[in-house]
Amino acid sequence: MIFRCFIYKYLFWTKSIYTYLYTQLVTQAHNMSTTNRLSEASLKALKWEGKDRRITDGQGLYLFVLRSSKTWIIRRRHGWKNRITTIGKWPVHIVKEVRPKADHIATSDDP
Repeated sequence: MIFRCFIYKYLFWTKSIYTYLYTQLVTQAHNMSTTNRLSEASLKALKWEGKDRRITDGQGLYLFVLRSSKTWIIRRRHGWKNRITTIGKWPVHIVKEVRPKADHIATSDDP
């Protein structure tokens, strides 16, 4: 009886600790994806440094910094597949235009 009580307490404790750690991890990942927002000044300062880079803006929106240009893309999941959609080049499409387009693409159905 004492052993069974110990097992129940152990299982309850491990389940609650795993639930706590999972919620902390999900909250931290969500906060990281929403707080790192790009500005026009930071985009203007970005330069190609010898290799292609992907800078995140959050919520699946990225800016690819290539040798010749800076391109906006959105990465999303539809079912089991990852979808990457190009929105446009940076100087033509500013941040204020791209974020609503990215939200619309992320919430729309896959063609």
